[in-house]
Amino acid sequence: MKRWILTLEGNDYKPLIYADTAEKARQYFYSENVTDIQPYTNMEYLKYIEEIKSKSELLAEQLRTDGTREWYKCVLPDGFARIRLYKDLDGEYYDIAEYQFMSNDSMIYPCTFTYSNPAKVHSLFFVAPLSCEVVSYRFWGQPKLAKPAELKGVKQSFAADYIPKKCSCPCFVNGDDLWIKHRDFFSESFRPPVEDMGAPLRYILEKYFPDFKRHTKDFIYADAWGDVVLRNEAWIVFRNFGQVIRRDRHLPIQSLVKVFLKADIIRKSKIDSLSNDWYRFFEDVIQKYNEFIKKGDG
Repeated sequence: MKRWILTLEGNDYKPLIYADTAEKARQYFYSENVTDIQPYTNMEYLKYIEEIKSKSELLAEQLRTDGTREWYKCVLPDGFARIRLYKDLDGEYYDIAEYQFMSNDSMIYPCTFTYSNPAKVHSLFFVAPLSCEVVSYRFWGQPKLAKPAELKGVKQSFAADYIPKKCSCPCFVNGDDLWIKHRDFFSESFRPPVEDMGAPLRYILEKYFPDFKRHTKDFIYADAWGDVVLRNEAWIVFRNFGQVIRRDRHLPIQSLVKVFLKADIIRKSKIDSLSNDWYRFFEDVIQKYNEFIKKGDG
């Protein structure tokens, strides 16, 4: 099938049309003044098709009266995509690609395909997968963490609550990457010696944390119900987070959890599940990120 590029009077957009002849291509825009029609020979899209095929599993081929339709599946960290490619009767691929995306966070299987082209499908699913790195961390009492070099000159974009009114974590959008300074990173509670077990919180602070003595006046009751948290901190980055947001209609909470648990330090620590605080935190991060992007700040 031949391809033509049309020039329309008063229109900067130049449509690309598949047709046997230039005259048949003109008929697609019979109500417009077509000032020029030329053969379109750019076959760059074929390299994207080859990339899609090499990174996907062929599911089926469907013979049609006008050619062949191929079905592919690609598994991603945040779900999986099904992609359809088309060939003409001569076995040449069209510059057409359709896709479905099934997110880890979706309970409903999509029943329709989104019409697109190989270049856009390649950029959406095959350029850079979602991943997570714990770039640096500190235990309570160790020196403060330095801001990562990648964030030099990047201002805080928003803050998300790990524990509402108790712990807020600064977040930084840098391109498609999302950086988080987590201020309560798997922290442990202080356990006093046996002789002070059950002692009032004010007493514990004054005896074991004299530098924080100024905070003891904030407690209304001198009871032992409170908990002294020895906060750890970490710099976390979710690579290509923006791409995931663009292709997923759902809040990709499960996807963030999945890649977070695969981060080196988390995996080596044999952490295989997260508390509800983490799930609420990731939900707040995604919602704040979307608000930030919608305002045009990102």
